[in-house]
Amino acid sequence: MEKVIGSFELNGEQVNLVAEKFRQGKGLAIVMVADDETPYGRLSVNLPTAAHLLQDERECFVKTYFENEPIVEPVLATGVIRPTGRSGDGYPIWRLDDCVVIS
Repeated sequence: MEKVIGSFELNGEQVNLVAEKFRQGKGLAIVMVADDETPYGRLSVNLPTAAHLLQDERECFVKTYFENEPIVEPVLATGVIRPTGRSGDGYPIWRLDDCVVIS
């Protein structure tokens, strides 16, 4: 597992937010994994062609619909990431809080 930056509970299960880098494009990837490291899903999406819209390595594009819709509020409640109010290619841009160490 890479760097755990926060966690939340969903349906009685502890879900960890993990910061990684996408293999292609090298942008911030935020994945969700259970305590036993079983993959739970991906919060961020990789949009290399829109990467110029991100201000720095603390920002990422987030999928907030379909399977991710129920986790938006619990993720925001962790306080480790927040919407910027900007978007690109139809995906909102979120930013890691400055207190989160990712390197």
